[in-house]
This record gives sequence, structure tokens and C-alpha cells, in this order.
Amino acid sequence: MDALPHILTAQAFSKEFLESVFARTDEMVARGGKHYRSDALCGKKVFLLFLEPSTRTRESFAAAALALGASVRSLDNPKETMSLKKGETLSETVYTLSRYYDAIVLRQSEAYVAREAALASSVPVINAGDGPNEHPTQAILDLYTVREWHKKIDGLTVLIAGDLMYGRTVHSLVYALSLYKIKKLIFVPHPLLPLPRQVQKYAELHGIPCEETDCFWRAVPEADVIYQTRVQKERLKDEAVAADSAPKIDEHILAVTKKDACILHPLPHGGELARTALEDPRTLCFSAQEDNGLFTRMALLEMIFEQTN
Repeated sequence: MDALPHILTAQAFSKEFLESVFARTDEMVARGGKHYRSDALCGKKVFLLFLEPSTRTRESFAAAALALGASVRSLDNPKETMSLKKGETLSETVYTLSRYYDAIVLRQSEAYVAREAALASSVPVINAGDGPNEHPTQAILDLYTVREWHKKIDGLTVLIAGDLMYGRTVHSLVYALSLYKIKKLIFVPHPLLPLPRQVQKYAELHGIPCEETDCFWRAVPEADVIYQTRVQKERLKDEAVAADSAPKIDEHILAVTKKDACILHPLPHGGELARTALEDPRTLCFSAQEDNGLFTRMALLEMIFEQTN
């Protein structure tokens, strides 16, 4: 990573780093989970610069910082209330915020801009989603959830379905999984939204067997983890590319899913998760994943500030 402990891409993670985050998260869960409180970040100020909508990521970062004793500032609709509206560049905005705050959590709609922002900042920048590119902290909570459910990550078969072209959580997840001895990655894309070739190539270069199929129900019985995603309609020029053609988890898919498999989804969801899937105990998006988003981000923030002190 850079001199500052920015979190910009899952490609910068090491297995040792992830295992350290998981170990710190385990400690925080054991010491109270969402009721855990400390003064580790007392006197620190965190700015949440979210230029795209968010529920879970923004609020889990806010709750995590508050639990550690930091103060938190965010704005509703910052594109309208900050000088971005007047033509100020994102780098200039981030530079200015870094003069006043101790860390910046950034979400914006353009790919690869997080790194430009980090270059302008004198404090750590955390990429909370840069357009269709990446969402590295989502990958951390996703892997932690898999580890919690299966008690391991190595040796698993992971199936990833849905919008693989614009699904930034998918890209970060593949990069992070590439640090482990994954048995196989199976991709089941929306027919018009395949995984970018460079993402699959990254996994293959790290020795992970990869397979793509358009037959969801035939691939599902192999999977230990099913990672379902929605169609990112907000990134499509043609909204006619609807979710109707995307793989869906319904009672038929659930019937051939392993009894000990887990079903993950980064949320929000659409028609790709049927009511039966949402009610299935193997579906963890509204339970373990949401909780782990808070816990892993608490651990991550604490570790970042330890490196800057």
C-alpha cells in the first residue's frame, strides 16, 4: 500500500493483512459486537464523502467510527451543497477536507478516481465504491462472513452470479479470494453483463480454476458459497437490459443448493432474490453480512489509525 494506509483496491491486500483484520474483528465481536465501545479514535474526525447513494456502507462506517470514539461528519446530497457544484474538482475537495479531518471515506460514481483522491489527501482515504470498479471493504466483510459460516476460506467453491460487469463488489471479491486456495470460481453472468476479462485473468494468474456457465441450476450444487448480485441499472445506458435475464435464486435453486452452503448478496436486492431465498436461513445478507459490515469496519478503522499515530 502507499505511505499512508489508504484502502483503495483489494489488489493491494495481502493474506496477512486480511487475517489481521479478521483477528481484530473476532476480538471486537467477542467484546460486545455492536455494543463494543472504545476510545481508540477519541479526538479523531472522520468525513464520509458519499457522492452516490448508500445505506449499509455509509451507516456502518459512521457507526464504526462513533463506536471507537471518533466524531463523524457527512452531508446529504454533497454534490449540491459543496463546491463540486461550482466546478471544484474532486481532488481539490478531498485536499481541503484532509486539512480538517483525520480520514475520508469516499464513494463516487467514476471508476479509478479514488486513487486520484488519495494522491491529493494528507490523511487516509478509504474507497467505499468507485463506480463500476471496486468496493474493497465489502470484500473484507464478505470474506469474513464466509469464514464465519464455513470456519475456513481455503478449499471452497464459490459461485458468483448476476451483473458481473458493473458489480464492483464482485471485482473486489475476486481479487481478495485470489489470496486463498479456492477450489474453483464459477461465474454465472447476466448474458449482457459478463465479468471483465482482466478480473478473471487475475484469479487465473493466482492459480484459481475459473469456469463460466449460463446454466445456474446445474452449477449451484457444486457451490459452497453463492454470491448473488443485482443488475446495476444506474450504470446502464439502456435500461431495457433488465433483471429478467439475470440468474435468480428461487425455490428451484434452493432445492439443489448444498445444505451447508451460504448465500450472500451485497444489497440492495431486486428480483434476483425470491421471497423464499430471503427467508432461507442460508441467506446471510440481512443478518451476518450487515452485522459484519459494522464489525470489520470497526477493526479496519482502528488498524488504520494505529498506523497513522
